Amino acid sequence: MRCYLPLVVVMCLWGSTFAASKAAVADVPHEVAAFLRFGGGAVVLVAVLGLRSGHEEPRGIAAASERTAEPAVQSLNAFKPGSSVSS
Repeated sequence: MRCYLPLVVVMCLWGSTFAASKAAVADVPHEVAAFLRFGGGAVVLVAVLGLRSGHEEPRGIAAASERTAEPAVQSLNAFKPGSSVSS
């Protein structure tokens, strides 16, 4: 049951996005509505990250992304004009 709660929350938030966006754009310009939506989402994500930091070691996708992030960035830097690939 515990694993379904986050899914239900996401479903409710995602499902209400269209109606909330339509109502917000009726009152404020769409640029302001988008700023408030994405700004609010950023604040919530930073708060969640702050609450979760330091509690446990990353597992699964988080651990895999830490192992693959540096080689991915190095491969992107290899395609910059004037850069050389070092081994």
